Amino acid sequence: NYSLPASAWGKYEGCNEYLNLSAPEVIAELHASFLAAGAMVLETNTFGANSIVLAEYGLESRVEEINRAAVENARAAIAGHGGKGYVAGSIGPTTKLPSLGHISLEEMSQAFASQIRVLVEAGVHLLVFETCQDLLQAKIALVSCFEELERLGREIPVMVSLTVETTGTLLVGSDVAAAVAAIEPFPVFSLGLNCATGPEGMKSHIRYLGRTWPGRISCIPNAGIPQVVGGETVYPLTPEQFAAELAAFVAEEGVSIVGGCCGSTPEHIRCLAEGLSSVRPAPRAPQGKPSLSSLYQAVEIQQEIPPLLIGERANANGSRQFRERLLADDYEGALAIALQQEEDGAHALDLCTAYAGRDEKVDLAALTRLFAQSVRVPTVIDSTSPDCIEEALRIHPGKCLINSINLEDGGKNLERICGLAKKHGAAVVALTINERGMAMTAGEKLSTAKEIYDLAVRRYGLRPQDLLFDMLTFTIGSGDPSLGDAAAETIEAVRRAREELPGAFTLLGVSNVSFGLSPASRRILNSVFLHEAVEAGLTTAIIDAAKVLP
Repeated sequence: NYSLPASAWGKYEGCNEYLNLSAPEVIAELHASFLAAGAMVLETNTFGANSIVLAEYGLESRVEEINRAAVENARAAIAGHGGKGYVAGSIGPTTKLPSLGHISLEEMSQAFASQIRVLVEAGVHLLVFETCQDLLQAKIALVSCFEELERLGREIPVMVSLTVETTGTLLVGSDVAAAVAAIEPFPVFSLGLNCATGPEGMKSHIRYLGRTWPGRISCIPNAGIPQVVGGETVYPLTPEQFAAELAAFVAEEGVSIVGGCCGSTPEHIRCLAEGLSSVRPAPRAPQGKPSLSSLYQAVEIQQEIPPLLIGERANANGSRQFRERLLADDYEGALAIALQQEEDGAHALDLCTAYAGRDEKVDLAALTRLFAQSVRVPTVIDSTSPDCIEEALRIHPGKCLINSINLEDGGKNLERICGLAKKHGAAVVALTINERGMAMTAGEKLSTAKEIYDLAVRRYGLRPQDLLFDMLTFTIGSGDPSLGDAAAETIEAVRRAREELPGAFTLLGVSNVSFGLSPASRRILNSVFLHEAVEAGLTTAIIDAAKVLP
C-alpha cells in the first residue's frame, strides 16, 4: 500500500530491487512493519537481484551494490527493533528455465554464485532459494551455493522452497516426489513450498513432505489465489483464515517454518504469530525411501516387487542398433531406443556413449539433454571418465545413478567420481574390482565391496543408500571350467551383502551370465538367474526388460 513517487523508480519501473538504492527508507519501513507484527525472519528485497533479471533493466553491473543495500536495509530494520530478528537472503529462480534451454548452465551458475557471495559477505544469517519452478535451476543453485560457501569458508542454513502450480507439478512438469529425490542428497536446512496458491492448494503436497522429507518443512503460501476485482488484483484470504490454515499445517503435519508470500500483509503475519503462540509442530516420523529421479518423477530403488529394472540397450558397446544410430549422429533415433525400453517396463535407463572414434563427452552431453527432456524414468550415466560423468551430471535435473567406480587403479578414479556424486547429489554403482582384477569368489567380492564402502562413506561422505554394489556376473556358457560356479558365487555375494553392507543396495548386469549362448537359451538362463538373484536379495538388475520371462 505504499505510494512511491515516480522518481523512486527512475527509468527502472517494475524493478523492485532498485528501490533498495532509491528508496531505502521505504524498504526498511516495510521490513519494520513485519517485525512489529511478530515476524522473526526478514527476507531481503533481492528476489530478482541477480545479473540475469537485472540485465532486463540494464542494471546487471550493479548486482553487488543492490544486494548489499538490501541486506543493510533489513539489518537497519532489525536494529530499530532492538536487534531481534534474522536476515534471510532471498534468491529467486531468475526468469529463465534451463531445462527448456532458455539459458546456459554456466551463465545461470555464475549469476547465482555472484549473488550468493555478496549476500553472505553482507551478513545474511541464511539463504533461501524460493519459487523454484525447474529442478535443473534448483540443482544449479544448490551446487553453486555450496561451492561458494566452501570458498568463503562459511556455513549458514540454506532453505529451498518449491512453487507447485495448480496442476500439481512444478512449471516444467516435475512432481513433488521428483523434487524430493533430487534435493534430498544436499545438506539443506529445509524444503517447502511457496507462492502459486494459498494454503488450501498446498495441502496434499505438505502432507507428502510430512511423510517423506527427512528434514524441516516450510510453508509460505499466498494469501489465497489472486482474483481481479474492479480492475485490481486482490488476494481473498483474510488474516484470520490464513493464520488458521497454516496453524493446522504446524499442528497436524509438523511444518516448522511458516510465513507469507504474495498478498500477505503485516496483519496476516500478526494473526499468524498470535495463532501459533501456543502451537508446536506435530512430531513426525518420515518414511522416505531412497530413490532416483528424472525431471518428472521419482523411482524407488527398493521396488515393492524387486528388482529395479535398468534398461541396457542405450549402450554403444552392448547394442548394435544404438551404436549404429550414434555413428550416424542420429540422436533422435538413439532416443527412440531409450523410449521403447521405458515403454517395455524399464524403471531407469543406462546411457553409455563410449565408443572408439567418437567424442564420448559430446555424445553423452547431447543424449543426456535429450533423456532429461523426454524420458520420464531416471538416467544411469555409464562412463569411466570423470570429465564425461561431470558434464552429464551438470545437465541432468534429476538424481542420477553413476555407473561406475572400482578399485582397479587403487582408488584414484573412485575418489574423483565419489566427489562428483557428492557434489551433484547422485548415487553410484560400485564394481567389485580391485587392483588384482575382477573379484571371482563370494568372499573376495564382499572384501572388495567393504573396502569401497569404507572409502565412499567414511572418507568421501557418500551415504550407504547411495551405493549399489555390482557383484559382477560372468558367463557360464563359454565352456571355461573356471567359471562353472561363477553364477553361484555371485548369488552368494548378493545374499551376504544384505547383512555385511548395511544400508547399501546390490546390482547385477544379468545378461552377462548367458553371453555366448543362443538367443532362446539366453532368455531362459537370464530369467532363471535373475529369479535366483532376487530370491537372494538383489535390488537392481541391468537387463532388457522386454526379454525376461515372468
